[in-house]
Amino acid sequence: MVGKTTLTMFSAGAGDSFLVEHDSSESLSILVDGGYAQTFRKMLLPLLRQEYQKLRHIDLLITTHIDADHIGGILAFLKQNGNVDTPSIAPVRFAWHNSLRSLGGLNGGEGQLGTADLAVLSQVRQRGFLEREESSPSEISAMQGSSLASLLQQNGYSWNESRPIVKGIKYEVAPNCEIHVISPPVERLVELRSYWIRKFRELGFAGIISKSEVFEDAFEFMCSFESVDENVSEEISSIDENAATLSDVYTPDDAITNGSSIAFVLAMGMTRILFLGDCWAEDAVSGISDEFSESFPIIFDAIKVSHHGSVRNTSPKLLSMIDSPRFLISTSGEQHGHPSLAVLKEIVDRPASFKRTLYFNYESRASEMISNYQRNSGSEFDVVVSNNPRIVIEK
Repeated sequence: MVGKTTLTMFSAGAGDSFLVEHDSSESLSILVDGGYAQTFRKMLLPLLRQEYQKLRHIDLLITTHIDADHIGGILAFLKQNGNVDTPSIAPVRFAWHNSLRSLGGLNGGEGQLGTADLAVLSQVRQRGFLEREESSPSEISAMQGSSLASLLQQNGYSWNESRPIVKGIKYEVAPNCEIHVISPPVERLVELRSYWIRKFRELGFAGIISKSEVFEDAFEFMCSFESVDENVSEEISSIDENAATLSDVYTPDDAITNGSSIAFVLAMGMTRILFLGDCWAEDAVSGISDEFSESFPIIFDAIKVSHHGSVRNTSPKLLSMIDSPRFLISTSGEQHGHPSLAVLKEIVDRPASFKRTLYFNYESRASEMISNYQRNSGSEFDVVVSNNPRIVIEK
């Protein structure tokens, strides 16, 4: 496959949304996450209407994990796209989403729900998805009661459903286009299922928990609240901006939904892009070590930095194993102090035979500071700040 790969990084507030397209004998399109509902409305929808008016399609729709800043735009897209046989925006060939039914270990039937149990379900469904700063109340209420799993099921989409997307899976999207999943390991999904069941019991639910639609909704709604981590502040001002290294400040992530995030290598012909989602650094290290026999560092054509450049998801060990001329940092920088300046400095303070470019989809204090940073060693680097940057890779 010889051609041009175009990677669009949508300005998704504190979230992620990427569209990868490859121009070859058969055009390929992969949508990774959707940011918030307004990300879809204001940015993704206009592009899809423009790009797909000639019966083109999305080959694979990937929702990396259940968090409002990744899943909101996908929910909005599926609600508007409607049934798979008569899509109003674009045909979708296949979707990845680790729903409750993907996790296994649950009863297959509905069971008998008593009055108290029904009250718990009603409470969770009414709460809906977590509301964030980038989402208005009207956007949130429009999504309540409709989990992504329910929408996929109701509208007839082909998706992984009961098969979890976990480390070790290799999926052929099309000839000469393959995905290697490096995370999550199975145990992260087991932890996510156990966490959810425990929280559900704490609410007073005593009945049988099954794989039915009502529990799919409750699972996704509750997990969207779990992902908020208020325990570790990443404000740049809390770190010695001049002296702190990543080794000084790195603290492993322990958010269970982030641990369930799908991370993968997308290979389109000769082009390889590493999408790290919000995955834990230790899981990325393990997945890359197990799946690739190449000497380190492995050079990818582009790397999507994990968890918006958080100091909790990029470790010195991980960066010793991977490198690229293109690093993508997706965040407005308005929540949790992302990205971490220590992460950005570690990326550029390494020797390399090529020039690195750091792509930001928002101006932030961190993007400004790294632009003015005098590296201690390593190769030259550029900083590009652009609204919905489109990165072209020709190989």
